[in-house]
Amino acid sequence: MPLTITRRGVAAGVLVLVIAAVCVRLGFWQLDRLEQRRADNATLTRTLSRPVQSLDSVAARKLAADPESFLNRRVTISGSYIPGAEILLRGRARNGRPGVHLVAPFHIQSTDAAILVNRGWLPAPDAASADPRPYAATGQLEISGIVKPIEAHDEEPVPAELDVNGTKVSTFQRLDTRLLQSRSPHRLLPVVFQQLTDPEPTAPPYPVEIPELDEGPHLGYAFQWFSFAVIAVVGFLVMVLRRGSQGS
Repeated sequence: MPLTITRRGVAAGVLVLVIAAVCVRLGFWQLDRLEQRRADNATLTRTLSRPVQSLDSVAARKLAADPESFLNRRVTISGSYIPGAEILLRGRARNGRPGVHLVAPFHIQSTDAAILVNRGWLPAPDAASADPRPYAATGQLEISGIVKPIEAHDEEPVPAELDVNGTKVSTFQRLDTRLLQSRSPHRLLPVVFQQLTDPEPTAPPYPVEIPELDEGPHLGYAFQWFSFAVIAVVGFLVMVLRRGSQGS
């Protein structure tokens, strides 16, 4: 007995095709994101493999003029931390433990510039407050790390002033060089320096780890979307054939 075509059946078929098309489109979107992730990883790998750059007065001027060209570069800087200008980035976890990141402006030797240095993670049970004074680093120093971008936002972050062991400590959710410029007598460069130490210290601050260059979940998500498309089409065909056999 031939299959009977009804308006309801046609509408259901069109709906299934639309759903399948959307799932296929989402699958290819995930594949595009996977290729972009691979391209970004390759670029980052090449950048990290470049020779270590000394951030002297000439390089500091270049960084100020073209920060993009320094992103993810391994650099060393010489100079000193600006005393009493530390801030905390609240809500930072490490190995499942709550804490904060300790950030301090660092005056680059023989320049009029300073750079924000993320010195690393400190434990904080409330993920907001910690006393930075025991971790103060004084004198002339040479530190190594990676230049990272400071993400731009339309709204300025609102600092929270906390009293920690009798001293006022400013905590932020994120960095903003415009807002933090008032804490530095020197011109702040528009990037953050993520300090790295080798070997890793046995006491805080612990350096922020460099994210692993994996491909993320995009391939698995693409497979899921393609599977949903196949399930929708095959399921509809099975239903149609079953009804046809029941009708005969």
